[in-house]
Amino acid sequence: MHPQYKADKPIDCPICSMKLVKFEPTPNGENKPMDSMPGMDGSSSSTSSQASNNTIYVDPQRQQLIGVQFAKAITKPLSKELRVVGKVSFDETKITHIHTKVTGYLENVFVDYVGKPVKKGDPLFTIYSPDLVATEQEYLLALRSNKELSKSSFEEVSFGSSSLLEATRKRLKLWDISDKEIEELEIEGKAKRELTFYSPVDGIVTERAAFGHGKFVNPEMDLYSIVDLSTVWIIGEVYEYEMSFVKLGQTVEIEMPYSDKKSLYIGKITYIYPVMDAKTRTAKIRIECKNPQYTFKPEMFVSMKIKINLGTHLVVPEDAVMDTGEEQYVFVD
Repeated sequence: MHPQYKADKPIDCPICSMKLVKFEPTPNGENKPMDSMPGMDGSSSSTSSQASNNTIYVDPQRQQLIGVQFAKAITKPLSKELRVVGKVSFDETKITHIHTKVTGYLENVFVDYVGKPVKKGDPLFTIYSPDLVATEQEYLLALRSNKELSKSSFEEVSFGSSSLLEATRKRLKLWDISDKEIEELEIEGKAKRELTFYSPVDGIVTERAAFGHGKFVNPEMDLYSIVDLSTVWIIGEVYEYEMSFVKLGQTVEIEMPYSDKKSLYIGKITYIYPVMDAKTRTAKIRIECKNPQYTFKPEMFVSMKIKINLGTHLVVPEDAVMDTGEEQYVFVD
C-alpha cells in the first residue's frame, strides 16, 4: 500500500490495488514506532506506560503491508495419526511341528509339497517301525492271554494279565496310536506293518522333510511344519519419540499400498517388544489380524495407521505459532 494516497471511502489503491484501511491515530496522535518488537530500533513513547513489557503496537497500515491475519483460539478435540510400516509374520502360537515317537522307515508320503493346505485328520505319511510292530504283537498276545486268564480262580494271575494288557496299551498310546487304530487292531487280530500319521491341525505346510519311500526317520527329525494362517502377526517398527503414544489394545488400520483394492483391515496391538534397535532407534510392536482369505502372506510388507485421541485442548492455527528453537509463543490481540 502507498500511505501517501488517501481516500474518503474504502477502495483499492490505484497504484498497487491493495485495499485501503481506515486510518486510526494512536492514543498520543502519532504513529507508534515498533520499538518494543525484538530487533527493531526506536525510542519509547508515552504509550509504553499504558502497555505491559510484552505488548507491541502495529498500526493498521503496517499490518496491511506485512499481511497480518487474525484467527480465534478455540477448544476442540485433537487426534494424532502414526504411520507405521509392518511386515507380515506367522502367528507363532499356531505353528505345529510333526515328529514321530518311534524310529522307522517311510512307506507312503501323501503330503508331497510345501504350501499344500491340510485339514485336521488328513493322512500325512505311513511309516514302518519294527519296534511298533513288535509292540502290536505284544498287545495282541496280552489281549488273548487276558481273555483266557481273566476267569482264573487265582486273583494274582487274572490281575497280572490285565495289568500286562493295560501296560502294552499305554505304550501304544504314548506312540500316538489312536483309540480307533487300537480298536481296529483288536478286531483284525494281527499287527499292521504300516502306521499312518494324520495331521493334528488345519493349516498350510511350510516345511517338509518327509521325502520318498524308505527314508529313515527318528523322533529328532522335524518331518513337517504346519502353520494356521487364519490369524497372522504383523511386526511394525515405531520410532523412539513416538513410543509414548503407543499402547496395548489400540486399534490399527492396515492396508496393502500396492494392491488395486484399497481395502482396510483392522488389527490390534497385542505386544510391545521391550528392546530398542540401537541402529534404527525403533521399537517393534506386534499387531494381530484375522486372515480368513489368506490375503496376508508371510514376509509381505503393509502400511498401518494408528489413530491416537489426544483429548480436548485450546488450539490456534499452526502458522500463528512462533518457534525460536527453545520456546514457542503466539501474539494475542
